[in-house]
Amino acid sequence: LHADPAVREAAAASCLRQLSAANLEEAAAPPAVGTDLLLRVLSLGVADPEPRVRSCIFGVLSAEFDAQLASASAMPDALRAVCAATHDSAPEARRAAVAMVGRLAARAPLGRAAPLGQAAVQRATLDLLSETQLSATPAQRELAAELLEALVGTAG
Repeated sequence: LHADPAVREAAAASCLRQLSAANLEEAAAPPAVGTDLLLRVLSLGVADPEPRVRSCIFGVLSAEFDAQLASASAMPDALRAVCAATHDSAPEARRAAVAMVGRLAARAPLGRAAPLGQAAVQRATLDLLSETQLSATPAQRELAAELLEALVGTAG
């Protein structure tokens, strides 16, 4: 990892632009390569120590990437990373992660990945309901309620 958060943020955003659906259609690389890179950027979005970088990565990970992340091979790792990000200290990253959990769960392929998507939504819903009741400040309870609304709206 580069020491400068601005460099990490720019690198991740650039990588995601290159991995966009339009660019992948033109690329000669097999789809698995794009999915592997996308999972690596997603992992960076969870693990980066700088909240601004995490928020940027989750902000750029739009619905355009859902089909790749919801593929049977990527779904378990993607959901694990996104579920971890639903507890992020940066509200922007949390909002994007909660919306992504709902979108991925709705796209879960039939078979083994479908229960993973359902479990992720159930776990996120329970966590957010607990936060709305048990958070110490009204601002935290309000954020949890907003996130719960976003989750319900995207989960279909």
